[in-house]
Amino acid sequence: MAGQFCPTHTVKSLSIKYTLPQTGKVRISLYDVSGRLVKNLVDDVQKPGAYTRSCDTGDLGLSRGVYFVRLETDDRALVQKAIVVR
Repeated sequence: MAGQFCPTHTVKSLSIKYTLPQTGKVRISLYDVSGRLVKNLVDDVQKPGAYTRSCDTGDLGLSRGVYFVRLETDDRALVQKAIVVR
């Protein structure tokens, strides 16, 4: 369902861009390298379109390292790596 899904490498904020071709349930979750859930960033029904979700890495309590962003929709799940650098 997600046409594009692109977390960015970041210093102070994490920016997640994604595109939805149809209305549906969307969940975006952030996991640490050991697979533990850090935070659910989005958990909502969204309409078609392009979206950007930005989060301050300090507010999330993220230290330097590798994280995984998982985007789940009604029919797909995508995982991308995000690197927090300081």
